[in-house]
Amino acid sequence: MLTQDFQQLIIFFICSVFILLIAAGMYCRQRSNAYIGTGRVNDIEAWYLRANIAWVSTACLSLALVIRFI
Repeated sequence: MLTQDFQQLIIFFICSVFILLIAAGMYCRQRSNAYIGTGRVNDIEAWYLRANIAWVSTACLSLALVIRFI
């Protein structure tokens, strides 16, 4: 059994990772939208792909935690 302080540390770490992944996804999506109309298709696709990777990572992490704690 883990101590109460260590459990709180793990919960804080997981919440921090969620917040950072969501912020990264939002930032990458905003950068992708900023390049629309400039003709820089490669940059649009690169930032859009990074945003999708952040969202998929967040979904996988949440699914793994839900399965773990069921």
